[in-house]
Order: sequence, then C-alpha cells, then structure tokens
Amino acid sequence: MDDPKVRARHKSIMSDPEFIAKTVASRKITFSTPEFKERISVAHKKAWENPVSKQKLHVSLKKSWDAPGVRVKQSERSLELWNDPNRRSEMIEAQKRGNRTEKAKKSKSDAMKVLWSDPKTKEKRKKKLVEVWTPEKRAAFSAACRARLQAKKAQESASKFERHVLTEDDDLQTLRQSQASAKNCDTESLPEAARSAAHTEEACLLWPSDEEL
Repeated sequence: MDDPKVRARHKSIMSDPEFIAKTVASRKITFSTPEFKERISVAHKKAWENPVSKQKLHVSLKKSWDAPGVRVKQSERSLELWNDPNRRSEMIEAQKRGNRTEKAKKSKSDAMKVLWSDPKTKEKRKKKLVEVWTPEKRAAFSAACRARLQAKKAQESASKFERHVLTEDDDLQTLRQSQASAKNCDTESLPEAARSAAHTEEACLLWPSDEEL
C-alpha cells in the first residue's frame, strides 16, 4: 500500500457504493460463522500474548486514535450502535459473559490498581470529575436518586399492604371456619330435624317455647 498507484486504485474501488454493499453483505455472512469467530479469537489472543506484536498494536492504535476526527467518528458510531435495541442487548449480554469470568475480573482489577497507583492519573481524573460534575448534573442525579427511592418505597408499601390484606383474609376465613365448627358441635345433640334446620330461619320453630318449658 506504499505505492501511490495502488493506493489510488484501492481508494477508487472502495468509493463504489455497490462494491461496498456487496462486500459488507459477504463479510456479514463470513463473520457470523462459528469457525471464523474461533479463528479470529485465537489469532487475537496470540497477537496480544506476543510482546513484540502487542507493542506494535499499541503504537498503531495510539496513532490511529490520535488522528483528527477519529474519536468523533468512533463516538458517533458507538452512539448509533447503542441506540439500536437489538445491538444494545447483544453487546450487553456479550459484556456480561466476558465480565463474569474470573480471568476477566482479575485482569480488570490488576489494571485498575496499576492505573490508580499513578499520582498523575489520580490528579487527572480528579480534575476531569470536577469539570464534568457540574451543579446541574448534581441536581439532576440527586433528583433521579430521590425518584428511584420513592418508587422503591411505594412498591414496598404496596407489597406490605397486599400481604396485610391477605393475612386479614386468612384470619377471617379461619374465624368463619371456627364459628361453623362451633355451631356444628352445638347441634350434634339435637334431634335430626333440629340439627338439619339449625342454620336456617326454621330453627326458631323447633326450639321449645317458654310456655312449653
């Protein structure tokens, strides 16, 4: 790619929308196969485990990120991906799977320890937080926290009320069952006719009157 003619021809080819569309469609099919993913994963791991290759990649990436407009384009692309619900869920699940492994946890922990042990990094982060954490953002964050807390309390109160209502219903049902059992016990010694009518309005006609007693 150091030959100007080759670079010009390549630029001309990559400027063709039809060619780009065909290439993207073809690569999507290839990149989605498990065999290709495994091959790329192994190649990346080997590259990052090799100190010489790792240093080359580090220099190349730093040079690429320092180029004007690269960070802006990457930011716009990231926002576009995160605004897509399907891609967002896919990336979240991928990050969860990667962060759950013990190797990933240890690697992150070691990296953060090294990062925060540098006084310059601490001071730089502190200044950045002071710049970003404006009074408006503090107020918005505080309001959001209060709203979440109130919603949580309201949900807990509703759950307690439901449990209380259910408990009262259970107690009422138990009381009714006890009263019914007591009535049944009181009528066991009565004659058959009186026992069958003990819970009806006709029961008063079966009991002896004051004159009969």
